[in-house]
Amino acid sequence: MLSVFPSLFILGFFAPLLLRVVVGIFFLMAGFRHLGKGRVAAVEELSSRLGSLAKGGVVVFGTVEIVVALLLIVGLFTQIAALLGIVIALKMLWFGETYPRFIHHEKATYLLLLVILLSLLVTGAGAFAIDLPL
Repeated sequence: MLSVFPSLFILGFFAPLLLRVVVGIFFLMAGFRHLGKGRVAAVEELSSRLGSLAKGGVVVFGTVEIVVALLLIVGLFTQIAALLGIVIALKMLWFGETYPRFIHHEKATYLLLLVILLSLLVTGAGAFAIDLPL
């Protein structure tokens, strides 16, 4: 293959690290937003359908986002965290249609997260991860 900088191919092992950290930071910020200031709007949005379970559902959802974020940043159980992140991204895409005040970003952002998480599911954790190949 013809490349302008073939010596950079040795750094390919660090690409999943960058993807993991970026998606982890995104989920960390989203989780804190769902547990912090955005919780009131999310509970109001979901209470029409879930009733009194809306508050607990938002807290559980925000906590799962934070746990997935920490697993991705550290590189522990990356493929399981990627699967959970895929479920979260799909849920946010669906919530964007049904509950527009629950999501805080455009649908294209969650679609991009979905593709990055699919890539992490296939390629693995990359450098500086605690995952061990089984």
